[in-house]
Amino acid sequence: MTLHGREIFKESAPPPQIPSNLEGLERLVAEAERIDAVEDPNDVVGWPEPEELGEELPAVPAFDAGLLPASLRPMVEDVADRMQVPLDFPAIVCMSVLAGLCERRALIQPKEKDDSWLVVPNLWGRSLRDRA
Repeated sequence: MTLHGREIFKESAPPPQIPSNLEGLERLVAEAERIDAVEDPNDVVGWPEPEELGEELPAVPAFDAGLLPASLRPMVEDVADRMQVPLDFPAIVCMSVLAGLCERRALIQPKEKDDSWLVVPNLWGRSLRDRA
């Protein structure tokens, strides 16, 4: 597979190995039987019992307009004021639309000296509010 003239996925990962000898298979069967014999699956992984979260949710800080790019801030603030909605709503829409316009043209190269690993950044936006 190539992307912008660069070859990606030069080697695929080897498939998981299934034990080919009887001893390896016996170990797998013994482990499966041990897990099946335990009544509480939490005992297998050693996790403690979950704690109650409580009824009251912590307060969420208001969206800071300073997080927006300076060129978009006045437009987002104006839309929020005219529609009488929190700043979050037009900010989420604005940033999601801009991310969609970039499509696959923006690439991230996580390793400085390894140009075979390229990542296409994705941005998802969603606002969750109580019903009006």
